[in-house]
Amino acid sequence: SEECIQLHGGIGMTWELPFSHYAKRLIMIDHQLGDEDHHLARFIALGQAAQTAQ
Repeated sequence: SEECIQLHGGIGMTWELPFSHYAKRLIMIDHQLGDEDHHLARFIALGQAAQTAQ
């Protein structure tokens, strides 16, 4: 969402395009559920735990 805003500049945050709605929603989802780095670290930790259990 942040790349979309950067790509379209100021018009990306106006109501003329739907980007502002999606950007706000995606940013809130990142804050509530965690971003890509959080989920990648969790996935790696689960894989390491599975290897040590074997």
